[in-house]
Amino acid sequence: SSRSLASAIVSGCIPIRVGSRLRGLCEDPCIAKFGFQETGIDYPHIPYRDQIRWEDFPEIPEADFMQGQQQELQKVFRNYTQSNKQRLKEMVDEVRSGFLYGFGNAITSTSFGDACSHIWQSMQWELQHANAL
Repeated sequence: SSRSLASAIVSGCIPIRVGSRLRGLCEDPCIAKFGFQETGIDYPHIPYRDQIRWEDFPEIPEADFMQGQQQELQKVFRNYTQSNKQRLKEMVDEVRSGFLYGFGNAITSTSFGDACSHIWQSMQWELQHANAL
């Protein structure tokens, strides 16, 4: 997953996707095979697609973002109502622990996040989904 995507969720922020790469596509100005493998819409690069409705989160076309970053972000903020932002924030809060491996000191902490269990659940879902195709 994208480090910025995970960082946004761990921080409790609503992630904004820039471009189609996380959806497995390579639309301009993406350069195919440049640090990225095009997989197609059926095999996106987004984590926990069995648990997160990624299509509900904002996405800015990469070409538009390259032309005017601030204007594109302002459009996103204007186009989402307060209730819609609250719903997305609640979705982020529900899955946040799935992006955390643990809390506190990496050596002495006994407080663990849910990342491993979320990964196993998603793997199981992906296998079941692949078998259904």
